Amino acid sequence: MAVTRGMASLRAACRLVPGVPVPEPATAIANPGSTTWVPAARLGEPTVVATAFDALRAVGGSRNAAAMAFLQGVAYAVVGPTVAGSLGPGVVPPPQPAGAWFGFRAGGFCDRVAYEALDIVPAEPGEFEDRVAESALEVLTPVVDHLHRSSGLGGRVLWSTVPDSIMAIGLAWAARSAGSPRALPAATRHAWSRSTALIDALAQRVPSMSARPRRLRVTGPGGAVTWMVRGGCCFVYRDTAQYCLACPVMDDDARGELLMGWLLGSDG
Repeated sequence: MAVTRGMASLRAACRLVPGVPVPEPATAIANPGSTTWVPAARLGEPTVVATAFDALRAVGGSRNAAAMAFLQGVAYAVVGPTVAGSLGPGVVPPPQPAGAWFGFRAGGFCDRVAYEALDIVPAEPGEFEDRVAESALEVLTPVVDHLHRSSGLGGRVLWSTVPDSIMAIGLAWAARSAGSPRALPAATRHAWSRSTALIDALAQRVPSMSARPRRLRVTGPGGAVTWMVRGGCCFVYRDTAQYCLACPVMDDDARGELLMGWLLGSDG
């Protein structure tokens, strides 16, 4: 199966963002190796969620942290390629998530995605967000529903993972594609705007998706860089006493110093 120019560009964009799987052709499913492949239509089935959830719990940590880790991995696989691909020149949506297969490694993490078809269809910005929102929610809603029943976390907490993941992907893409500190402010503003449009389209369809990332500006050599504070919590800090740079419980002054060091280090 030939890889189209659009898909090649999409794969290149995904390589810029840690955690976003680089889309693979369907032939990967036929040669699974150590990966367990699950079609999108089955992703929310109790046995699929329970198996991955139990594997994550076995690694260590609380039920809440395991639930959020599972959902973040799935969110990165479902919408990650879309977000990364849409931030480059033009809008390049990948095949619909409903036609995808998702790969889980032994530890329960979802870190691979394969598409049954590699053709991609360009879309206008407004149409693009609506199309992605409809198909992504078709995949994610049963996953969230089952995690709610199995972990006890509320829908608002679980759904917060999706907009947080979208914005984290967008801003990580900006940090790695800017090319210089001087170009970084414009890149992060662009990523914030495009990611927000997709978050808005999703939130219009899910009332409980009310938590969303908060804008944070950090001033560096190139100007004011836009970054985020998560709208929800991953609960990892309760098990490790370590905080991510977007953690909502971290002090913003401490966050700003760490964040600027990371951004400048990532830039070059």
